[in-house]
Amino acid sequence: MFFLEFDSSIYYSMESTIVNFFKAIDEVIAELVKDHTQLVDVKYYNTAQDAVEGVAYTMVAVFFLIDMIQNVLLKTDELRVEDVVKALLKLVVARACIGFTPKLLDALFKTAARILTTWKATNISEGKDKAFAKQMLIKMGLEYGGFFSSDTLTDLGFYIAHIIDFLILKISTLVMKAIAIARNFELLILRMLSSIPMAFLPWSETKDIPKRFFLNYFAVCLQGVVMIAGAVVLVSLLDRAGKASLAITSYTVVYLLTLLKSGQISKQIVGVA
Repeated sequence: MFFLEFDSSIYYSMESTIVNFFKAIDEVIAELVKDHTQLVDVKYYNTAQDAVEGVAYTMVAVFFLIDMIQNVLLKTDELRVEDVVKALLKLVVARACIGFTPKLLDALFKTAARILTTWKATNISEGKDKAFAKQMLIKMGLEYGGFFSSDTLTDLGFYIAHIIDFLILKISTLVMKAIAIARNFELLILRMLSSIPMAFLPWSETKDIPKRFFLNYFAVCLQGVVMIAGAVVLVSLLDRAGKASLAITSYTVVYLLTLLKSGQISKQIVGVA
């Protein structure tokens, strides 16, 4: 009786793990396309952003004064009108860029969100119900009532050999959800602080700072795309997997590694790794 109950709990736990994994894919996509600026109260968000913009405008003013001293005031013998105009243009460009930054970040975020929305429309988890889970378990040689029989030790070894598949799938589900939430927080923080790197744009010595910032921001946006792309590939491989638990284990291990490396992969795509 004990083994029969143990057998049932194992089977239904494995079945539930498979179903929950595919449900999590759609949940994660919904999290990834969510407006991250809504994670905090609008009042606090605007207050923080205004404070950061104030710091950025102060930095622009300081850089402008340094530029004026170096290229205008210290060149009294060679003073040219164009030097003054250039310094003023840098000031105008820097202030304009600070104000324009949120729109540019929105465009980068929506580019990645559009890809994810397309995948969501295809409904990756469609048909991935208990019936699909049972078919997967059969492919792995696991059927209800088929774990424990007279040779308990042999059956226990068979169970232990397969439990790794479901541990990996459970871990992948948790990691996928955790990365999606952490990614939204990272995007929120980058957006709130985006005015500061933009203050460096007009000056040749520091113009690479905003460029690297935008590339890093887009890399964080693409991290979600990498995660879901891996899930799409995994779903396709599991659909076509034969009766070989080793193949299924390999697919799930590779996907977990892809999740853990998704941030680095996305940075390699935009060239900031």
